[in-house]
Amino acid sequence: MHQGHRINKIILDRSLFVSGLVVGAAALTAVFVAFLAITHLRAVRRSRKYRLLGELASEVNRAILFNEDEEIIFSTILDYAFRILEKVNLGSVLSFDPNGYLVIIASHGFDPDFVRNFRLRLEDTFQYRQSGGNISQAMIIEPEIIKGFADKLDSEGREYKSIISAPLFVGGRLYGFLNVDSVHAKRFGPADLALLKNLSGQIEVCLLARTRYRSSLAESRTDALTGLLTRGYFEELGAHAVKHATRYDLALTFGMYDLDGLKQVNDGLGHPAGDLLLVAAAKAISGTARKSDIFGRYGGDEFIAVHYNTDAKEMTERSLEKLKELRAAPLSFGGKEIAPSFSFGFADFPADAQDVAGLISVADARLYAMKSERKREADRKDKKAPAPKPAEERDHLPRGSVS
Repeated sequence: MHQGHRINKIILDRSLFVSGLVVGAAALTAVFVAFLAITHLRAVRRSRKYRLLGELASEVNRAILFNEDEEIIFSTILDYAFRILEKVNLGSVLSFDPNGYLVIIASHGFDPDFVRNFRLRLEDTFQYRQSGGNISQAMIIEPEIIKGFADKLDSEGREYKSIISAPLFVGGRLYGFLNVDSVHAKRFGPADLALLKNLSGQIEVCLLARTRYRSSLAESRTDALTGLLTRGYFEELGAHAVKHATRYDLALTFGMYDLDGLKQVNDGLGHPAGDLLLVAAAKAISGTARKSDIFGRYGGDEFIAVHYNTDAKEMTERSLEKLKELRAAPLSFGGKEIAPSFSFGFADFPADAQDVAGLISVADARLYAMKSERKREADRKDKKAPAPKPAEERDHLPRGSVS
């Protein structure tokens, strides 16, 4: 009897032990599953954030390629900042205005009037106060610093408790700041700081690429010697001008200009003298144009223009006046004088032609008609002039005689 009772007790104890093991294992399994779920969720969130960063890089590259406005690019970056960082209430990109004050050039969550009236000295920024003026990297702003900016953060009286601020540098120069703000305390941590550094890096790359793009674009569109538009860019703008004039029934005039005697100057005095002549002629010829006109260098010694609000007759008169001024002020090179001169021809749209090729053809024909007429006139003068006496005859002339 006692022995049976002992056996039953042993069986019960073992059952309880096994049950305990099962319950413990179940609990551990639940904890492990929860841990896996949390880990998976974090991995999904992390993956989503990096996917968004990849999307942002593509968006920024596309915006730079299409030369979009900086405000559009920065607003796009702020959109992604809100999606990536989460629980962000305000975002802004600041840059320096011509007077040295920081202004908001892109924002999310701010009142428009507040944005328009915002002006801030560098010495009053989060970064400057927290770093003691040693601005170099993104940082989570301390609560004590934030409290001193309550009146500068928002026009609606909301209290912001967490802020990350990242400086923006372009070519080693401080351009401005990227800031994101939250009403939640201790909202941002090291991971958020790293993400904002990535976002600020995107802006810096955008600014640098845009600066270089604009520089290379200007170089490709501008003739290095004369500062006028290149032929390719002129043709692009000229085609647009004709298309616009066609659509709105407007008149305009194409002008072709050709510098006279460039080859003789290059051959006699060298190309530096020829360059001097080209620059002087370009300045004089473009002086016939209004600010709204389009002016370019068409070839070696040829220039081309689209003139608005005028016609061929008026442009001929203006060009003759400019030619008279140019000839009255000869250039000096190597102790010798160079008298600049140019020929020209004009074609009116739509009277003379209805497309760019036709307008250039008419203007060019009139230019060469002018050159031909000048040559005939010069030939007639040469025929009327007395022939020079042979050298032997001149040698026997008495002193004081006029040959």
